[in-house]
Parts: sequence; C-alpha cells; structure tokens
Amino acid sequence: SFGKFKYKYIYILFSAIALIINDIAFGLNYNDAFKAVSLINLFVDNKNSKEHFYIHDIFCYFGTFFVSLILYILEKNGILDESIEQKHYSKKDNSSSQIFFNLKLISLISLWVIEEKLAETIKNILIHLDFWVLEFIFLSYFCKKILKIDIYNHQKVAMLLTIFPCIIKIVTIIISFYDENRIEENFTSYKRKDGLLEILYVPYPLLIPIGFSIYLIIIIMKSYIITKIKWYMDLKYISLYKLLMLYGFIGGLTFTIFCIITTFKECPKGYKDLYDYFCKTKDDNNQKYFANFILYYTKILSQIPKAEVIILFFGILGFFIYKLYSLMIIKDLTPIHLVFSIPLFYAIRKIILLINILIQKDSAASKAYEINFKLDLSADCLCLFGYFVYLEIIKLNFLGLNYNITENIISRAESEVYLEDLIIDADAKDENDMEY
Repeated sequence: SFGKFKYKYIYILFSAIALIINDIAFGLNYNDAFKAVSLINLFVDNKNSKEHFYIHDIFCYFGTFFVSLILYILEKNGILDESIEQKHYSKKDNSSSQIFFNLKLISLISLWVIEEKLAETIKNILIHLDFWVLEFIFLSYFCKKILKIDIYNHQKVAMLLTIFPCIIKIVTIIISFYDENRIEENFTSYKRKDGLLEILYVPYPLLIPIGFSIYLIIIIMKSYIITKIKWYMDLKYISLYKLLMLYGFIGGLTFTIFCIITTFKECPKGYKDLYDYFCKTKDDNNQKYFANFILYYTKILSQIPKAEVIILFFGILGFFIYKLYSLMIIKDLTPIHLVFSIPLFYAIRKIILLINILIQKDSAASKAYEINFKLDLSADCLCLFGYFVYLEIIKLNFLGLNYNITENIISRAESEVYLEDLIIDADAKDENDMEY
C-alpha cells in the first residue's frame, strides 16, 4: 500500500531539480551520444561549452562561497533563524582545541571536494562502472556505527532491491563490448568509428576490476564524509551555511590553482591520444590543455559574453541550491536520504534527453548506446522503487515488513502510553479504596 509523503522529502526533489538546472546550463547529455541539451545552444549552434568545465567549477564553488557567506552573516546577526545549538556552539568558540577542531573540519571538506571530482572523472571515463547504488549500503553501515541509526527489515529489503539495478549495470558493460562502432583490434587512436572516444575498458578489460575497485573506495570515502558532516551538524553544532562557505572556498581555491598551472602547462602528446579523455580544451593548433584561462577568455568571454553570463548564472544557481538542499537532507533527514536524489536526477535527466531526441529526431551514436540508455533508465526506475520502500512511501504489508514503519511505531508507542495511563489510574483508584 502507499504511505505518507513527509514534507521534508521535498528536499530530495528540489536537490535533483537543482542539479538538472546546473546540468542544462553547462550541457546535458548521455556519454556524448546525443545532441546536448544546453543553454549555450540557444545562443550559439554546436558550441561545446563543456570544454571549460574546470573553469565553470571555479565559478560554481566561489558563487556558493559568497552566497553562503552572506547567509552565514545574516544567521549570526539573528536576521535568519539561529538554532539554540548554534548559539551554544558559538559560546565554545574560544576553547583551546578550536584550532585543531577547525583543521579537522577543513580536512574533511577538502576530502569532500577531492572525492567528488574523482567520482566524476571515473564516471566520465569508465562509463557504467559507477555502481552508485552500493553507496546506499555503505551509508547505512556508517550511519549505524557513527550515528547509531537503526536499520529495520523493510529498509534492508530496500537495500536488497538494489541488486537488480546492479545486474542491469553489468549488462550495459557487456553490451559495450559488442558496439558496432567500437575501435579496431590494432587501433592507433582511441576514437571510435562514430568519432566518440572509446570507453577505456573496451580495449583494456583489466580496467573493469581496477576501475570498480577505485570507485568502490571513492563511494566508501563519500559515505564516511557525509556521515561525519551529519555528526558535525548534530553533535558539534556547525552551521549549515558555514559548511557550505568552507566547501565553496576550498573548492574554488583548489581549482583556481589547478587551472592557473594548467594554463601554462600543455597536455603531453602521443600514446594514441590517451589524453583526450582528460584534456578537453584545445587551441587553434589543436594543442590540448586540462584547462586554460586564456582560451576561456578569447573563445568564450570575448565572443559570447552575455550568453556566458546567463549560463554561469543558472549554473551557479543550480549548483548552490543542490548543495544547500543536500546539506538540508543530511541535517533534517539522514545521510542515507541524500542518495535518493541520485536516481531521481538520472531519471529526470534521461526523460529530458528522450524528449529532446524526439523533438530533434536525433539518434544515438550507435545501437549499443541506445540500448544502454534504455537499460540505465530502467535501472533508475528500479532504484526509485527500492528507495520508496525505504522512505515508506510504498509499504510492504507482508512478512512483518511493516512492523517498524514510522506510523506503526508511533501507534504502538501511543498504545503503550495509554495502557500505562490506565494502569496508573487503576493503581490510584485501588489506593483510594484502601484508604477509604
């Protein structure tokens, strides 16, 4: 049967929509197999704005920093509501261990920034090896160990249901080896027949266990980081806006330094254009860079300044709102709930692409990509079903799986309180009778 939709679940929907806004601003696609859905296409035809994604990241991080700084100042001045816990924390600000405490917090946020970029890189290069559904299990483990959050039977069943999306993931990996556009055996370049870059594990199958192991480490690291952020907010009374402020500043500073270095450092040439996977920015002489401020100015800012400002506005807006609601989910719900926005985001993303394909009469680069696209959408829908079971939006009324859903726990608690009241009243009546 269907359960109640708690109003705070709307945070999950808002975070997914915000990520879609960010994605559309800079270019939404599926492994570059279709024509991108992007704001840039409204101004310039076939302009690849995504080649400057590292520089766009800088704007997103610093935009998040400045907005969070304003909100943090408003919170400290009492203009925004400040919780009792945050006031309690500010009284402890001058303790001798505060410097060490802040260093630990900064290290955690820095690890968060690095982990996100590593996960994104793996997803872009070793497509289909991002078994993000397993994050559900690791988050549950850390929440139980660190936050003492109990996991009930219906939630364990929801975790077991993630087996089916994992099976579909494995099928998509297998299909990639039977793509009609895959590179030849004795290849001299990583470019496929359709012009796209080959998925690296197709010529090098050994990368499948290696890539999976690396991604597994990344999602374990992410699960720990998110759980510790919840611990900082709940037990150390760290302001949500302070966390966002630190995240934006550390991320912005990290990628600014990175982009300055890569502006003056060309990507190496050779080995079958392997660096095409990492170096997306190119000059007129086809020299490749990880990122280049000079090329960003000459090719983007100087040519389409108004369009770029609009793109950056929506990109920063989507990024900030996504991070804001992500932390609100962690704070007001649990870190486990944060993972629920992922299949929702991917499902919405693929539906938008599907609509665009029908309108543009576009087709995938290959039949294999088209099949994998449909399989991925199916996996997202299966994930959503499992997550609805966890959220108690769908109730499983068999084998006692509904025993520990929230409304039944509350109902039992109310019954026990009522029973205790009856016993107390009966005891009081007996005492009055004895006195009489």
